[in-house]
Amino acid sequence: MKHSNSFRSAFLAALIVGASFASLAADLPVKENLFLHLDAASQTTLHKAAELPPLGNSRSLDRWLDSSTGALVAAQTSSAGRPIFRTDGAEAFVRFDGKDDYLSLSGLKRRAKEVTVFVLAAPRSNKGLFSGMFASAAVAQNDYTSGINLDQGPAATKEISVLNVESAGSAGFKNFIQPGKNLAANLPFENFHVFTVRS
Repeated sequence: MKHSNSFRSAFLAALIVGASFASLAADLPVKENLFLHLDAASQTTLHKAAELPPLGNSRSLDRWLDSSTGALVAAQTSSAGRPIFRTDGAEAFVRFDGKDDYLSLSGLKRRAKEVTVFVLAAPRSNKGLFSGMFASAAVAQNDYTSGINLDQGPAATKEISVLNVESAGSAGFKNFIQPGKNLAANLPFENFHVFTVRS
């Protein structure tokens, strides 16, 4: 996901980009300083409340509404770059094709000394070349020099064995997954996992 905001002040950013299930989407335990909450399961209700066209299963998603304050909208104007919204009425997720699908936010420039990002995602593969799960950057600048990014590193892998995090002031590849330290078991592709990055 590409993003055109950076953060100012101390913000907590909660981003659920892959899915939202009833047990996870209930009440967020932290609401103070919450910058953004993208919850797939709430989109049908939020679209209806905003008097937007109905959002049905397998439809392309041109906008993902913020579930925390409703002030932000992640959008994609190009139909070719839109992810697909999937739901069975109780659970929902947003599927990105891994090629050119992304949603972006725009607004005032914001910075933060501290940030926490949560991503609930089920990556299907890693073909290398820094396949990303989340990125935040200033307009027309790289995420790893002006914002923050979470990706799977430069080389292809057979499972989720690499989590590279780069940001303004800390560019350069580093694998933050350490079996036995912060990873209790292998992380297979196509299963949902929560990735948490805190700076």
